[in-house]
Amino acid sequence: MKQILTFANYETPDMYKQEASIVELAKAAGYTTYWADNHGSSSGFFAIDIYTPTSYRTIAHICDYYTDQNNSPCDSMILNRLDVFLSDTATSKVIFLHLIGSHFPYNLHCEEQYRVFNDNAVPSIFQSELTPQNLTIINDYDNSILYNDYILREIIEKLRTQEGMSALLYFSDHGEEVFDSQVYAGRSFEKISPSMCQIPLILWRNAAFEMANPLSIDTNRQGCTDDIIYAMMDLLGVDYAMYDAKRSIFNDKYQAKTRVVQGIPYEELLNRYKSK
Repeated sequence: MKQILTFANYETPDMYKQEASIVELAKAAGYTTYWADNHGSSSGFFAIDIYTPTSYRTIAHICDYYTDQNNSPCDSMILNRLDVFLSDTATSKVIFLHLIGSHFPYNLHCEEQYRVFNDNAVPSIFQSELTPQNLTIINDYDNSILYNDYILREIIEKLRTQEGMSALLYFSDHGEEVFDSQVYAGRSFEKISPSMCQIPLILWRNAAFEMANPLSIDTNRQGCTDDIIYAMMDLLGVDYAMYDAKRSIFNDKYQAKTRVVQGIPYEELLNRYKSK
């Protein structure tokens, strides 16, 4: 998370100690900043390095307005905070919504009406090895994804009602292995697989934003989230000495770099599982 929010990346991992975060850049550019967190309570399981310089929570608390949802099981609670932020009278806003999403255990993060998947068989190369418990986990994960899609749609619909320019950038900080490449569900550096690394990147803009802020969009581009700060700068129209157009996936000067996960080139990781 600290790499997502700062100029730190796998080439220069300590850059967060020397340069500004995206929150600081946005505030310096005149934006009012907001953060609603449903995955970072000051107590409980996810209370890790809360106020240390290496924690994203230190960056989050720099925002003009910060609220902690206390790890609500479902992300609908965060929509209420978005309503409050959108109703604020500030002219220019940057809102960060940190969702619990589809974290394990998946069955906790979905409201009842979105529990629609209950298959006894699923397409899988491990079909013959999957237990009833495994199938339940897959269904729970699919339901959590369906629910997460609902949350995203609700956010976009709220933005549609706003006057002026609006945009949404959504991505995950990691993926999950759910019996795709191995008989395993979850995330682990010891069991790292392509599914743990492949994540969505979704950009939505209203017509006013698109007209005023033309971006170079190519859905075939391959990117790394540790450089997402450059794309955020293009999205916000923020200028800074550290900016590098070659690292922004929304810029026509973009140059894809080698994707690396825990020191392993991503293509090598793909080949490991293709050979199985």
